[in-house]
Parts: sequence; structure tokens; C-alpha cells
Amino acid sequence: MPWIRVSVAVPGSEGEAAGACLEGLGAVAVTWCDAGHTPLFEPLPGALPDLAAWPEVRAVGLFSLDVELAGIRSAFRGREVGIDFVGDEDWRGNWRRHAEIRRFGRLTVAPSHLEVIATDTTVLRLDPGGAFGTGAHPTTRLCLAWLAGQPLAGRRVLDYGCGSGILAIAAALFGARATAVDHDPQALDVTRRNALGNGVALEVRGAEGFAPSGYDVVVANILAGTLVAEAERLQEALPAGGRIALTGVLDEQVESVGAAYPAIAFEAPRAMTGWVLLHGERR
Repeated sequence: MPWIRVSVAVPGSEGEAAGACLEGLGAVAVTWCDAGHTPLFEPLPGALPDLAAWPEVRAVGLFSLDVELAGIRSAFRGREVGIDFVGDEDWRGNWRRHAEIRRFGRLTVAPSHLEVIATDTTVLRLDPGGAFGTGAHPTTRLCLAWLAGQPLAGRRVLDYGCGSGILAIAAALFGARATAVDHDPQALDVTRRNALGNGVALEVRGAEGFAPSGYDVVVANILAGTLVAEAERLQEALPAGGRIALTGVLDEQVESVGAAYPAIAFEAPRAMTGWVLLHGERR
């Protein structure tokens, strides 16, 4: 069925209160977005995005057609309230219209409904779901291309901040003994399902209390602040000669992230649309 979408712009410091008000008025879903042009690339390590960091935020609520609009206008008296209709769509299925098969050297990532014709490739099947990592984002593409160029058979590989598990699954398809680690329980559940769908066995575990060691390869596709915060742990995971790839790093963050990894001899970075992959070997 169609829905009524209500949006209201408020100071960032009032964003959460505006969202709570929309929920109290019957919104079935509430989202927030920047009401101006002030991009926020990442929160501090371990923190959630802070709406107050935006000078102005737009709270958006989705309501059924029988909502009392006069009550909403009254609740936000003095502010400009936007109201429009959202048509009913198959949101879960719409991604199929834009799905692509992507090739990364000897690896091909494809959604479950598309046929892969090539026979000279390892196929990883992955549909969009509840965690980051489908092969579309530049950071994931950089990591997959790097992994596809590594000799992984029989090696221990750590995917730290695994999201959908795409990097650990790729490593396992290449014959590695892969471990997928994340702070988010939902990401761990998604990783287990995706591993099962690709017929590979992974060690899947939470990050809390995890002290990795003895890995031959480490990949971490997370944000720069977290890469810096976890630098000691990730370096200690590798013996001398072990390989590491770090991304989720913007051009202007390369120096600060690299400086947090003094035990790594970095090679020339790889870049794609403003995102950078740092990679090298443990000294």
C-alpha cells in the first residue's frame, strides 16, 4: 500500500527528539538525514553517528494513510513540515533490477539470480542483506582485487570487521582457513548464512576479547578511526612476513592510518574514487 511521508527540519541537537515525536504520532519508520550540505564520513571509534554534529537534520517519518495530519502539524508548529506520498514497492526485490556481476581477477561476485557464463573463475554468490559488503563499494572492490592476487591456499586469513563475510568467503573459496570477526551480532549471522550459501566453512566470532595471532593474511575493511584504534591488535595477529590489507580509508586519512602501523612495511597504495587500500608485509 502507499504511505504518507512526513519530514521536518530541526537543529541537529533536536534530531532525536523530533524522531521520537514522529514515532509517538504513529510513524512506522523514522530516518534522519543531513538537511544541509555537511557530510559526516564516520563517527568516533565505537560510537554511533551523532545527529548533533549536523547543524540541521531532517527527521523523516513514514505513516499509514489514515494518519491525522493536523496533529502532526500541531506537534511541529512553527516549523516547515513536508508531506508527500510514497508508492508501494517491492523494496527487497528492487535491487535485482540493478544487480551486476563483478569480476576481480580470478574471482567473480554475482547475485544468486544471475548466471555466470565464464568457466575460468571462482564464483562467490551474494545478495544484498543486513550487513555491509556486496562487492559494489570501492573499498570492498579494492579488497577483493587484492585478495584475488594473493596465494591463499592453506593459509590462515583473518577478515576483521567482516560485515557480510564477503572477504572471508572469498578467501575460503581460494582454499584458505578463514576467520570472520565483527562487533555486530547481525553481521555475524549474515556471514554464517552467506558462508553456508557458498558451501564454505568459516570460523565466525565476535570481536570482544579476541586476541588474534598466527594469521598469514589480515584484511580489514572498516573505517579509518577503527583501523587506528585496532592497529596493535591487527599487527599482533601477523608473524614476520604476514600480509595485511587495510581499507575504509579516504585520501586524506592515509598518513594517519599508516603511522599507526609501524610494524608494517607498506607498498604503494591502491586507490579508487577517493578511497585507498593500504597493503604491505609485517616486518
